[in-house]
Amino acid sequence: LKNTLYKLVPVKAWFEPIPLVKINYETIAAYATYRLGIGAKTSTVNGELRLIRRMFKLAAKHKRITTLPDIELLQGENQRRGFIDPDKFQKLLPHFEDNDVRDMCEFLYATGWRVNVAKKLEWRDVNMFAKTVTMRSEVSKNKDPIVLPFLNGIETVLRRRFTVRNLGCPYVFHRSGVPIRKLPAAWRNATKAGRGSGPVV
Repeated sequence: LKNTLYKLVPVKAWFEPIPLVKINYETIAAYATYRLGIGAKTSTVNGELRLIRRMFKLAAKHKRITTLPDIELLQGENQRRGFIDPDKFQKLLPHFEDNDVRDMCEFLYATGWRVNVAKKLEWRDVNMFAKTVTMRSEVSKNKDPIVLPFLNGIETVLRRRFTVRNLGCPYVFHRSGVPIRKLPAAWRNATKAGRGSGPVV
């Protein structure tokens, strides 16, 4: 919520003086042009346009408005590539030669977190009783802690890690007490062994 409200600051500044009935395709397009003109990235503006579109849909759902303006996203946004679907990912896991790296990759796939977050994940961040795992504020990109419930196989991975826990090492993911530093080579080897080629972390 805090992140969304932050993204809506320029939206609110632009549209607040405009009556709702006056907000249409032209005013929204003008907003996008203005944001690009002051240096906002295409991906940033598209994110704001998606929020505007969502707000209009919610307004229509609650019968505050009867028509929705056309909202077109800008072309040229950089798209993330190299995703792998769940079935292929499960078939890829047995091809990791290093079980510690495999566990980290499986955790990252389940959470969607950045690699550096998993590298710095400590046992103090894991609550096996509440079944949650926390991204501490110091490793969070927006400096806010994020708490995830044990979904998508997270608990299975963490229980497996608990069996190899090293009391002299605070990290969840390690090799015999040494933190895991690099993943790309292990990922490339696994994808090569599994299906010839694949996306690289």
